Parts: sequence; structure tokens; C-alpha cells
Amino acid sequence: SDRACWLRTVRRLRRAGVRVAAMVPCPTSRWDHEIARAWNATVWERASAVDDRRTPETRAEALLRLVAPTALVQPGLLRALRRLLPAAEADASTEVDVWRHTDVLAADATGLVLEREASARWRARFAAEVPEKVHAEVRRLIEHWHGRWRAELLHAEALAWAVHGLPGELGRMDEARAFFKRVEATLCSEAAGEGEVAAAKHYGRHLLGALPDQGFLGFPELKNVWAAAFADLPYARLPSTIEPHELFVRTPRSPRQWTAYQRADRLVLVDGILEQAQPYELGSPVATLSAGSPEVWVRRGNDALATRTRLTSGTEVPLRVGERVTLRSDGGDVVIDVWVRAPWAVAAGRDRYGLWAAFEVKGVQQRLRWIPPGRFLMGSPPSEAQPKAREGPQHWVTIDPGLWLGQTPVTQALWRAVMAANPSKFMGRDQPVEQVSWTDCQDFIRRLNRMLDGFAARLPTEAEWERACRAGTAAATSGGGLAQPSADTAPELDTIAWYDRNSGVLEPVEGGNGWPRGAGTQPVGRLRPNRYGLHDMLGNVYEWCQDRAEGPSVPYPYPYRPEHVDDPEQPAESRVIRGGSWFSPASAVRAAHRTARVSGSRRAVVGFRIAGGEVSSP
Repeated sequence: SDRACWLRTVRRLRRAGVRVAAMVPCPTSRWDHEIARAWNATVWERASAVDDRRTPETRAEALLRLVAPTALVQPGLLRALRRLLPAAEADASTEVDVWRHTDVLAADATGLVLEREASARWRARFAAEVPEKVHAEVRRLIEHWHGRWRAELLHAEALAWAVHGLPGELGRMDEARAFFKRVEATLCSEAAGEGEVAAAKHYGRHLLGALPDQGFLGFPELKNVWAAAFADLPYARLPSTIEPHELFVRTPRSPRQWTAYQRADRLVLVDGILEQAQPYELGSPVATLSAGSPEVWVRRGNDALATRTRLTSGTEVPLRVGERVTLRSDGGDVVIDVWVRAPWAVAAGRDRYGLWAAFEVKGVQQRLRWIPPGRFLMGSPPSEAQPKAREGPQHWVTIDPGLWLGQTPVTQALWRAVMAANPSKFMGRDQPVEQVSWTDCQDFIRRLNRMLDGFAARLPTEAEWERACRAGTAAATSGGGLAQPSADTAPELDTIAWYDRNSGVLEPVEGGNGWPRGAGTQPVGRLRPNRYGLHDMLGNVYEWCQDRAEGPSVPYPYPYRPEHVDDPEQPAESRVIRGGSWFSPASAVRAAHRTARVSGSRRAVVGFRIAGGEVSSP
């Protein structure tokens, strides 16, 4: 053993008449005292003989905090950093403990490198726990040891220093940023050679592996570096500050629709959209996902960790009891959670469109569909046929939590059951109630909530309405785009919406304007639903939303903002209506179409749909 070798060696030296002494780089508490006596040992650094009862592990942690800001720690730099600590807190043997620490990824004669996640953890502790006066000394030592090395090493350390908000500037941040942009250009260039791209990817992984998520906010060029550097790693964690649609791709991509089915204890992702008839063996459809890139990021529970999964037809995502799963793609997010039947639900189940539940008032049932939480692109692009000025710019909107939404607009039968009256112009038990103002709807909702156990009815916000109407598609309607919508015809609408060309017998009107004779509302639920199982989202009647418009004298919806927002609601007396009606031309019967009316107005083209409902916790 090593111990026996030391004893044999000292005895041999003493027999030869050699006077021996040993300088030992650790406190006496860590000595082998038999060997120490034989070798006439003394402490290397006099103060290290002080034993303040700190364990070797505690001493190593104190030094690891100082090591964290540097990407490569040479033996000499390690010693210089150790000497910033009081002698009682760290000695020469502490360097050995750091060298052998489990958080060290690699170590050789050139120096040591920390494992990525450990480096991020220790950097955060350095920022939070090390006194500011020590920061300056650490910065000085890193610049001294790495200032004359290859510049990319110091640039990586300058980035880590800046992102953690540490005082002062390590190196030259302007030069570092310029270098990162050159790395980005290399990775994004079609002309870059394989060797250059490989080197840039390697550097990107080491540079960004320990970078906290907020670092990408101040350095947007690093998003492309991350995307390219980690593109080939299937289980790389997607930083929470990078949206999938921001990730670099070399070629344009068109979004494809995917359907997630629940089959026993797993989700199965299938290429294609929800249709009227699906093979039973696929399972129960849970959600529709849009993705341009053939990958999806899976996040479990409330964890910020998301892992990349390749998207192929048949990709499986395991489910665990009681755990929510978020599927994130470059086309949006879908959150899949657990639901326990609520007390207001007289019936509930799952069909080809997903989860549904129903409440009942005086024998009249209203079925609701569950719209899962998620993120979608709201508004119409300039390329959409006949878009209006207030439908853009397109912007990402997050809907969280999910909501229940009426499978159909509120019918005259349900209105009469709650309100004991029927204000509609076009009478029919199964036709949507109309000629109800926004204020009337609020009165209906208050009465309904008193009748049901635990129900929390309300109007949907404009953003909730559009997400539900789109049901995972970016097209003008749930059935696809409108080729040339006009006042004359739009065949794409005929199977999904009642509008001015299919809602009654049309007769010529003098002058070409006015009320089409014989037209009006139609019974709800007769036309094909969208992928969430919702009928009449477009056409039949406009639907009141919760959102206010700009003002009573300007009954138009508030203007959109281009930035990503959480579900918005705006201030005044006019209220937004969405969806078009039986009286609308095809150009107004689109998911993005929006207008407004004074909240007290009653028209035969405006009704509403119930949203809300209390969702039980798992």
C-alpha cells in the first residue's frame, strides 16, 4: 500500500544516515501520525495547522464557489483562488479535495472543468454568497491567468460574469458580444465548412451549458447558438427563455398538424388532425398540436425542465398518475392535465374530440368542451385573404389555465330555462338566442351560477374565443383557408358555418343592399364541428366576449400589440363580438375577424357562448 511504501522509504533513508523532514500540505487533523512521526513532519503553511472543525467537504465547497466563474481552472489558478480564503477555511489539501470532487467533469495536467449543471449551481452560489470585495479579486485573477490565452475562454467567462449581475466587467464585454455574433454567423451560414460548424457547436455547448436561462434575454444572438449547438442532443433542456419558434433552422418549414391520443398510460402522437372518424385503436384524442420542426419539447408537472422528443407518427410520451404534461412546439403549447368530475356536471366523458361535461337547468342540458391551456398565434397575417387592419399584427398569446366552453352557443331553450323569457327574433327551441345585449348576458350568468353547484360561468375573453375557434390551426377557419372570400360565395364555409349565402332563401334586394329575405339563424349543432368539438364558432350568431373595446363612441376592438402577452382584457363601454353571423359575408366569417358593439345593444345577429366552470384538482 502507499502507507507501507512511505514507511519503508523513510526507514531506508534513516539506515543510510539521511536526515529526513516532510512538509505536509494539510492540517494535522488529516495526518497519519505514525508516518508523520517517522518523517519528522511539519505543516507546509503554518496557519493550516489551525483546526476550526470544518470538514474537508465544507472546505472544498468554499473553494468551489470561487472556482465557479472560470471555465477552466489551471493548478496555479486554483491555488491563487484558494489563497483568497482564510487559512483556517482552506489549505493546500483542499485543492486536492476540489480536484477529486464529484462535480468535476474532467481534470488533467492543464486544469479542471466543472460538470455543466454543477457549474451553474456553483455560479449562482458565488453570486449570492461570496462578498463583493472578493468578487473583484476573483475577477482580477481570472483576467491575469486567462487574459493571454485564446480569447474565447475569457469571452465565455465574461458572459457568465455579466449574466449573474456581478459587479465590474470581466474582460471586454463588447469584444465578447462581437465574438458570439461571429459564432452565430458561422452556425447560421450555409457557406460555413463542416469543421467550422463542428468547432462552433463544440464551443457553444461549453459556453451555454451552465448559462442560466435569463442570460438569453440580454444576448438574443445566443439563442441561435444554443439551437445549433444542442440540435443533435435529444434530451437537451430547452431554456425557459427560448421559444421553440425562435430556434434556428437552415430551411423554411411549413407547420404540420399532430394529434395526441391517450392510450392507457401514454400519449401517442399521430401525424394528422382530428377528423369525424378515427380508428378506435388510436385511443381518445386529447389535443391537437401544430409543429413546423419535427420535434416536441415535453415538460412534466411544474418543472422548468423540458426534454426534446423527435416527432414521428407513433411517438409515445409516457404518462404518470396525477401529473400534468406540457407539449411545446414551434407552433404552440398544449397542456394536458388531470380532471376529476365536478359537482355541477350531470354527465361527462370523452369522445373523438376530447373531454366534455354537461350541466342541466330545468331539464335543459348544455354540453361544454374542455379547451386545454396553451399558447397560440393570435390575429391574421397580411397574406390572409381580406384581413382587416385591426386583426394584426400577429402575436403569441398564452391561455393559462384552460377553460370550459359551450359546445354550441346558448340556445333559446336554455335562456328560457334560466330567464323565463325569450327575446329572440327567430324563434326556435334549438336556435341560438339573439337580441341579447352584453348586459343581458351578465344577468343570465349571475342567475345560472346561483342554480349550479360550484359552476363559475362567464363570457370567454377574446383570446380564449379565438384559441377555441382555431382549435390548433393557423388558417382562416377551422376547415382551412378561404381561397377568395367575397360577398358571393365561399364553398369552404358551407359545411362549418351559417352565413349570408347558406342561411336561408336568398332573394334579390333592390339596390343590392339590405336584409336577405328568408334568411335567419339556424338550429345549433347541425354543421361540422371543429377539432375541439365546438359547433357554430363561425357564423349563425356573433358571440359576445368579455373584453371591452376602445370606447362608446368608437365601437372597435382595442389594437393588438406585437409582443407575446398573457390572455388580455381591455378597458370602456363597448364590448368585442366575434365569429360572424348568418347575415355576414364570407370575408367576416373567419377566426381572426373582430368587431365590437355598445354593451347595451340588442341585435338579431348577436348571441353568446358560456365559458368557465370550476375544474377540480387532481
